[in-house]
Order: sequence, then structure tokens, then C-alpha cells
Amino acid sequence: MTSKKDNFPLWKHTLHVSEAMAEDLKNGLVSKKILLQQLMTIEEVFRKTNDPIEDFEGHVLLHLCRTIREAIEKMDKACE
Repeated sequence: MTSKKDNFPLWKHTLHVSEAMAEDLKNGLVSKKILLQQLMTIEEVFRKTNDPIEDFEGHVLLHLCRTIREAIEKMDKACE
């Protein structure tokens, strides 16, 4: 199992993205494009480093980010 210390970069990056999203919301700068990019950064940075057996929590977080991103993209296509 991955120790909490080993997945600290994942949680630190996720917190950074979350804080950036909150700042964008506060300043009225939210857009689907930016939101999708922010979700994608979490996926891209940690995609290859999270094994569901070794780091279940990290795997769940990446799965959640991917699912939210795909849902937003699908909603955009449905509206076209």
C-alpha cells in the first residue's frame, strides 16, 4: 500500500487546483474550458502513478476527476 507520505504530491496538486477553482469562482472567471483544463491537469500529472491496489484513494480521486470531465464534455456535445 502507498503511504500517506507517498501520495502527498497528488493531494497537494489537487488542493492547488481546488484553490485555483475557488479563486476563479470568486473573481467570476469560471468557464467550462478552464474547468476542464484544471480537471485534466490532475489526470495528466498522476495518471501513470496511481495503481488502485497501491493507492486506492488516489485512484478514486482520478476516477472522479475523469468522470466529471467526461460528463461536462458530453453535456457540451448534447447541447450542440
